[in-house]
Amino acid sequence: MKDVLVLDRKEQLELIGDPFVHDILDIMNYDIVTRDWIINELEEKPKMINEYVDRLLENDILTVIETDDTGREKIRVTAKSVEGKEIVYDYLEDNDLYWLHGYINHLENRIVDLYKYLGELENPEEKLEELNYSPIPYASSNKVYLKKEEAEEFVKMISDYLSQDREELRKKSEEKGVYNLYEFYGYMFPELKKLKEKVENKN
Repeated sequence: MKDVLVLDRKEQLELIGDPFVHDILDIMNYDIVTRDWIINELEEKPKMINEYVDRLLENDILTVIETDDTGREKIRVTAKSVEGKEIVYDYLEDNDLYWLHGYINHLENRIVDLYKYLGELENPEEKLEELNYSPIPYASSNKVYLKKEEAEEFVKMISDYLSQDREELRKKSEEKGVYNLYEFYGYMFPELKKLKEKVENKN
């Protein structure tokens, strides 16, 4: 397994932003599994799951490790983390921005889906406590002024946290009262400012 998958096409970005892709990657962890196993673990139509797996394989996010005598594939996540989100700049033609809307909508939908799920529970606070989940990042849109060196240090710190080994993350999830669960949706951070400037200059 690679430590890092370097993205080189927009289809990969679309998939990385899709909440259902994250459902697949989360249940797979770093294990080697079959399509049938993925289908049994997820509450969606098998055809839909198969189509997603096909796209993930085509775009190198999943890798076939081996195929047995019956033709059944054994699949694993290709890398522990992804880099190369700056490729977004290669696809900013006016007639080709629909994919970017979809990318951002996927991220927003993950937040909406979370609160929809919590809204169906009698005691959502208990569920959040059980998961050690903290919604704190959603509560702030504060701006901050940093020197270039400080920003680079901050981004590296976040990147290091986000690329932690899943087994280490699992261990931390079991330490109740010590670690809280946070979700970071800003896959394009810190490139958003550059993207905004480029779009504005184009207009």
